[in-house]
Amino acid sequence: MPNLKITLWFFLAAIAGTLLHECGHYIAGVLLGGDPVIHYRYTSPGYTTASDMAFGDFIFTLGGPLQTILTGALGFIGLMWTSRKEPIDACKTKHLFWIVLTFFWSREVLRVLLFMLPYQTGWPADESRLLHHLNIPLFIGYAALLIVFGALLAYVTFSIVKEHRKELVIYGVSGSIIGWVAWMYWLGPLLLP
Repeated sequence: MPNLKITLWFFLAAIAGTLLHECGHYIAGVLLGGDPVIHYRYTSPGYTTASDMAFGDFIFTLGGPLQTILTGALGFIGLMWTSRKEPIDACKTKHLFWIVLTFFWSREVLRVLLFMLPYQTGWPADESRLLHHLNIPLFIGYAALLIVFGALLAYVTFSIVKEHRKELVIYGVSGSIIGWVAWMYWLGPLLLP
């Protein structure tokens, strides 16, 4: 039963994380005066003129990753606060909540791994676009993301989580993959084409 709980939480988090990431783009688009539209795997900015698009592209693109990183930071703070009071058990609901939020950072690690694969989706990832805007070479930018977020997630997994660590890794990864595939290839196209 605890394994199913971890799988289900990460399954739901993969879907919620994707939607929240797109909501970050949406909020940035609205703040820039656009009329954005959320789709299941991207958000169109809804800019009215080319000059609006050129001006706001960086901010609009930043909205998604910023939301994801801030959610991970909230989870990390909650997890650190909780770990001061009691040992962290990946099967306890109140601990799993903070762990799952912290693991929103895994998007940044996954982006690095996908960057290293010779696979293109047709448009660059948000992180690639942001690094381009900042004139940071992709290899250096992605290496920095891997070092920072990989180290933080390794710290959480191997130092902060005291109980059911193996289950967290196995069933958390499984739930995330199943959730992502279910959203991208079934639920997402059905609900938000």
